[in-house]
Amino acid sequence: MNLSAVTAVERAIGTMREEYSTPLTVDDLARCAMYSKFHFSRMFQRVTGISPGRYLSAVRIAEAKRLLVSTSLSVADVTNQVGFSGVGSFSTRFRYSVGVTPSRYRRMDPPPFVAGCGNGRGVVRGTLAWNGAFPAFVGLFSGRVFEGVPARHVIMEQPGEYVLDGVPAGNWFVLAHSMRGNLLGGTGQVQIGSDSDIRVPEIRLRARRLADPPALLALLDDSAREEEPAALAC
Repeated sequence: MNLSAVTAVERAIGTMREEYSTPLTVDDLARCAMYSKFHFSRMFQRVTGISPGRYLSAVRIAEAKRLLVSTSLSVADVTNQVGFSGVGSFSTRFRYSVGVTPSRYRRMDPPPFVAGCGNGRGVVRGTLAWNGAFPAFVGLFSGRVFEGVPARHVIMEQPGEYVLDGVPAGNWFVLAHSMRGNLLGGTGQVQIGSDSDIRVPEIRLRARRLADPPALLALLDDSAREEEPAALAC
């Protein structure tokens, strides 16, 4: 991807972060990037790994998280502030992305972390490299955003090998994130069959870039690290 394309995508992301409360469309963002709508959408997907609409939704949820813990705005007011059309759709999206309801997130309770469900027999193996100053999270997600319930996950105390077993058949992304700071990394999509045993390329955590979607999972927040979240059965 050439530098001009990356710059154009970053310009659109800047608009999302500044104007998330307005009803932005792909047409609006394409004009900001100074590309045609269809060229912009393809380019945005290549740079960020997700669609413009999906990225904008992640920006809005990330801002909602900030407002919930830093202001006394009601959930309804937060819904309006971040550009959602109704409390119901906002709360559903928030709970899916973050792992808890907006009200529970606001209370700053250690958020429950629901373990992935299923009777999978697949295995994913790999190596995670970082400076080892703090724990790191590795999980299997259906997309490139840290949101929703990972199919399987592990929290690593030091760099080295990890094994994710009991993985359901499907297509998964292996995503990793530091439990402090803003380091992240991942692999491309991995196809897991019913009895797959796959080794993926080494993941090296790196500093977050502007094009990286926000990490939405509550487990990765500073506020959730004082106490280990409980894993709940499905």
